Amino acid sequence: MTISRNPFTSAKSLRVCDLSCAGQDCRKKLSCHVDVHSHAVATLWLQKTLAFDGLTTCSDTLELIESTGAQCNLTNGDFKFLKIFLDHAKRAMSRETLMNLIVGMEWTPLDPDIDNQVARLRKKIERDPTHPEIIRTVRGIGYQFTAAIGPDGPGS
Repeated sequence: MTISRNPFTSAKSLRVCDLSCAGQDCRKKLSCHVDVHSHAVATLWLQKTLAFDGLTTCSDTLELIESTGAQCNLTNGDFKFLKIFLDHAKRAMSRETLMNLIVGMEWTPLDPDIDNQVARLRKKIERDPTHPEIIRTVRGIGYQFTAAIGPDGPGS
């Protein structure tokens, strides 16, 4: 059994993996707080690109490209925040969870940094930031990335 730390989570959050091999056919069995969707997104990240709502991310160059081929102007912080949402797509995440996933960011419970970061990211990726559909506000909880994620990019 191997215990590995996810670099985007706090020290308290561990991913436990049971590795079992039969000949050369090794399969990684994921347990403890890892679902099929997260595993699928992680597999797509290894493919270097992810697509959602007409936008494509390129993890090598930290770029976000529109379906027209135009590049969205994301800062490194915006891209890191977007990656956290993509890694936890379809899950409602509290502000506390988001702050813990952003390595090295200090926060207080009433800190508006997460709300400001979400607003900046919405302006860059939403078709209509005043009526967001990709990053939805979940009342009483926080935020949820709702767009379908796939491996296809522009021109695919």
